[in-house]
Amino acid sequence: MDSNALVSMKDITKMTTLASPSIYRLIKENRFPPGKMITANRRVWRRDEVEEAIERLLDEAE
Repeated sequence: MDSNALVSMKDITKMTTLASPSIYRLIKENRFPPGKMITANRRVWRRDEVEEAIERLLDEAE
């Protein structure tokens, strides 16, 4: 899969099994990338940044 692919919040919730409020809390805590607004109502993330953030969260949990 292309590591530079863009993913949505729906994709992230599937990848992490976390609900979107939990993701936004992690963003506020600077523990998850904020993504980019590509339109007024659409935020996306680069897949590689999300995967790195997931790895960091897993490392923190150990």
